[in-house]
Order: sequence, then C-alpha cells, then structure tokens
Amino acid sequence: MMVEQQATYRDPTENGFPDDYDQSKVDSRVAIRAKAVREKQKGVDVRGALAQGVEIAGAIAGESVQSAIDARAIAKDTQSRFNDQISGATNSNEVIDARRPLGGNAYQTLGQRLDDMQSDPAKLKYMSLAVTYNSNEPDRYKNIIKQYQSIGTPISFINMCSISNATASDVTATSFDELQAAIKQATDAGYKIVLLKPHVGPDNNDGFNKTTYLPGDTDAFFANYKKLLLDQAKLAVSNGIPVLCLETELNQISTAAYFNKWQDIVTAIRAAYPNLKLTVASAGAFNDDSQKIFELCDYIGINWYPTYAYKQIDSDTDIPYEAEMAQQLLTVHTNETENPNGMSDVGLFLATAEKFSKPIWLTETGVMPKPDGLATLLSQQTSAFDNYSIIAAAMRTMAHTLGRMGPVIGISWWHAQEPFNPAPEDGKTTTTAAQLAWKSLVEEMSTNES
Repeated sequence: MMVEQQATYRDPTENGFPDDYDQSKVDSRVAIRAKAVREKQKGVDVRGALAQGVEIAGAIAGESVQSAIDARAIAKDTQSRFNDQISGATNSNEVIDARRPLGGNAYQTLGQRLDDMQSDPAKLKYMSLAVTYNSNEPDRYKNIIKQYQSIGTPISFINMCSISNATASDVTATSFDELQAAIKQATDAGYKIVLLKPHVGPDNNDGFNKTTYLPGDTDAFFANYKKLLLDQAKLAVSNGIPVLCLETELNQISTAAYFNKWQDIVTAIRAAYPNLKLTVASAGAFNDDSQKIFELCDYIGINWYPTYAYKQIDSDTDIPYEAEMAQQLLTVHTNETENPNGMSDVGLFLATAEKFSKPIWLTETGVMPKPDGLATLLSQQTSAFDNYSIIAAAMRTMAHTLGRMGPVIGISWWHAQEPFNPAPEDGKTTTTAAQLAWKSLVEEMSTNES
C-alpha cells in the first residue's frame, strides 16, 4: 500500500519582498485593496479586492494615456502654429535641408526634388520614342513626324551636330532657327518633347562610333561644345522641353580627366537655366572613371542594348514568353573588361543609382526587327523581312521589367527610323505590332506628368 506524503512548501524569500518602490506614490484606492488582500480571511473578499485593484489600475493607466495624448495634441498644435509663423518667411537653411534627400546629393532647387517625389514609383516619368532631325534629311524627319502622330507618344528630339572629320574639334550644331522650326513642327503635330539630345558625327553621320571620338584639341572642342550646349539649353527652355542631354556616348572625353571641363559647362547652364534638368546618354557606365560625370547630372542616363534571347525568331511562335526574356535581361553581364566585378548589368545600374542617390533614365534601348534582333545589337540578317512583333516583345519586356524598378524613371526607345524602326519608314503605316505595343505601354506605364 502507498502512503501519501504531505508536501512541504518552502519559499526561499520566506514571504519577504524587496522594498523597491515608494509606497507614498501608490494610489490610495489601490492601497486599500492591497491591504484587504493581505488581511482578509475569506477568499471571496480577497478575490474582490484583487479584481477592484486591477480595475482601478486599468483606469489609472487610461487616464495616463489620455493625458499623454492631450499633451501631444497641445505640442502638435504649438508646432503647427510655429510652422505657420515661419512658413511666411524664407529661411535659407530650411530650404537647403529640404533640397537634400537623406544620404543623397542635393537637388539644384526644392522644386526639382518635389517634382521627382510626386512621380508614381510604379510608373515611368519619362517615356519617349527617339526621333532624329538631320539637316541633311529634312524630308525624312517630316515623314516620321507624320507616321507616329497617331501613336500618342512623347519623343526624344535627337539633333545631329557635325564635325569635319573623326578627330576634329570644330563641333557645330544645326542653326538655332532651323532646329526651332523642326521642334515647332513636332509640337504642332501634338508631340510632347521630353528630351533634347545632341549627337556628334562627321557631316552629321550618326553611324559614327562616338565612343572612340577623341578630338585632337580638347580645349577647342570644349569651348565650341559649351557654346553649342548653351544654345541647346536655350532651345529646350524656350520650348518647354524639361531635360537636356549633355553628351551621347562621348566615352573618351566624359572621364574624370575632363571633369572640370564638364563642370564649367554645367555651371554656366545652371546659372542661365536653373530649372532645366540635365542628363547624359552614357555608354561607359561600367567603371568609376566614366561614372564621375553623373555627379553633375539630375538623372543617370545610360544607353543599354541588352540581349533578350539567344535564338532565331523565324515566326511569332518562336518569340519567348515575356517572363523568359525578363529573366535574360536581369542576368545580362557585360564582358569582364568593362564590368570586372561580374555583377549583372541591371545590378550595376541599381548600385550606381544608390551610389549617386539619383534616378536612372535608359536614354537609349532598342532592337532591330530581324530574326536575330533579340540576340544581337546589329543584325547579321539585314536582308530578312522585318518582323515588328520582335520589337513589340522587347518593348513590353523592357517596360515591365526595368520600368517597374524604383530607381528607373525613364525609357527612351531607339528609334523611329531604320534600322531599329518599329514600322516601315514610309510615312504612312501606323498599326504595326510594335507601334501598337508602344502606344499601349505609354498609356499603361507613363505618369503623364507635364
């Protein structure tokens, strides 16, 4: 038989508690109930005292919270009245602080920062189709303006600037009046121009490899180019064009060695046209030396022509799904010479945006409407028939992939003219797959900001 043993309870504190609070501060209502808990004989009385003590404590806590809320309301009202008093005055330190994002470089004006903050991060502030005005081919420009009029697309206005040979320093633009007339022709046709973008080439030849251009006399070049850009800035502001591109793929002379030259130009533009935003169209965004010019810009402008698929497109059924092409975009890696860290191009662009605390604008991107267009920049099958569904697929993939990344605020599609054309260059066709895709994307992705 088992014998039940009586448990012996021993409290190591021997029912003693530390005297670690000021009893004089205990609410008198709680003190009465606490005394009852200690001294009452009947359990019902003890439980009643405990219950009332808890209720009183809750009431005290509620009163304290309300007092805190009231105090905060008074403080907020005081702060609001103080803000109202200072809002009518101009305080230089306050304005300077407001222009500077946390951890980032200051905007030139507070208005510029507010404009960017108002952009919908799920959409693009700038979407445009590149259209080139070349004084050697005015009729071609006229046809293109007519052809894309029904698409409802903003445009980047590309204008050719001439040098006499591949190393000349005598860079000149088409006359101000002629460019003004060409811009008016576009705006009269209903186009919104979002970017003014000069290109340099011998005798206005845009097929010239600008990345290799190194003028024989750089001092003379920059003196000429400063005058040219000040005229371009005036043209932009006169026509409500919000952004000027400082240079397009001039890799050899946009490095840190020439930073003071660019700084001099930008200082002059900012002084004369403080509300004009500036970018570049860099093909050299892959190393620190070529990135330094971004310090002078409002937007990090990058020309990027990635591959979308490594396959021949013989018919529309061969075009990969958008998800497949998006995956390819995100993993594209430029060769080790330009990008030695092995980071994907998109990763590098995002890291650059973080480094400079500035948004990204893809100032050029596009594909040729050829069977190998998704796999290479310059087609090896130029005699093949154009397939505009290839361009349409690339447009959708680029807009839906990079266009929805926070730092990316702009995509400019290259190009309304051959050989990257979204339609036959006849001045008439308006309903190719690429034209309709771009029209739809502008409606879907653009913020439609003025």
